[in-house]
Amino acid sequence: MFRLASLFLLISLTCIAQTQVPPAPNIWVSVMVAGPDELKDQATSFLSRELRSLHDVKVTADDYDWTLHVILMFTGTEAAKRGIVMAVTITDRAPKVTLRKAIAEKTWQEIFRLDEHYRTTILYKDSLDKLKSICEEAIADFDSKYLKLRRDNNYVYEH
Repeated sequence: MFRLASLFLLISLTCIAQTQVPPAPNIWVSVMVAGPDELKDQATSFLSRELRSLHDVKVTADDYDWTLHVILMFTGTEAAKRGIVMAVTITDRAPKVTLRKAIAEKTWQEIFRLDEHYRTTILYKDSLDKLKSICEEAIADFDSKYLKLRRDNNYVYEH
């Protein structure tokens, strides 16, 4: 009986030790969407959901590290909407440490230049029923081209 209890305790402790708590979101992203009302709410929801699925990303409107500026349009005519075009502009903000240093040194030109950096604009185009897949593709591109680099370099954002 003692052996069985010891074995159970050992297995339980091993399972508890192997269970890891996921890290708190380190990367804060703001999503700003403009376009027709019938697309805007859905796109905001799809993009936010995809970002949250990355686990180390928090979607926020305050104190963000990155911003996705999204513009949506229909292709075709008003009477015959054929598809969707989505432009995603990615910007990031200067680290707070850099801004504090610039403020301390009173280099105002640096402060204004450092606030937000343009990274890229990517266009996506597909049929009307593919909004979700366009949003998934946009977040996958953002993650692989920008966030992965920061993760690989162990960049820590200060919030």
